[in-house]
Amino acid sequence: MNTDTETKNMKDIATTSDTLSTLKDFEGLYLDPIKVKLADNKHGDGWSHEKIETVATMYRRFLTLTRENPEATIVPTEAIDEFWHCHILDTAKYAADCEEYFGYFLHHFPYLGLRGEEDVQRLADAFANTALLYEARFGETLTIAKNLSVADCSAGCGSVVCSVGSCTDDALEENERPKYIPMIAAA
Repeated sequence: MNTDTETKNMKDIATTSDTLSTLKDFEGLYLDPIKVKLADNKHGDGWSHEKIETVATMYRRFLTLTRENPEATIVPTEAIDEFWHCHILDTAKYAADCEEYFGYFLHHFPYLGLRGEEDVQRLADAFANTALLYEARFGETLTIAKNLSVADCSAGCGSVVCSVGSCTDDALEENERPKYIPMIAAA
């Protein structure tokens, strides 16, 4: 298992200009298995063809921003995050794709925004920065895409903050997992 320092060092190595020039363009990333899963009504989300194609483009762009901005916290929209989750669940493909397109395993930290009010602000700030980077890089607004609802365009994973149990505002390390503290109803 990689430590955070080892992962950061791999990211540093994989994002040097020499290495970036040898990594593949995300337009070639084969995503058909993920699209099949998302289109399926029983095992996926029953997404329309239009939504799948729109979000696949946005997902490739999210991956591009992540690779090009290794020091930034790039936050996906909910739709992009759902696409990412389906990609991650195909563990062998995801690991191979990460190696081929990043040169290292791209981890997903789904707790940003769930660890108290300060963390909610970190999520909002990171999402705002992601939106700026997206527009600067791709010439389009991240949060406005046809075939998507407003809910699809809010920040992913951390958009529901402490809806079950409670969180604390204790100082958190960047990648610290939240602690679950169940809320006990008064009798």
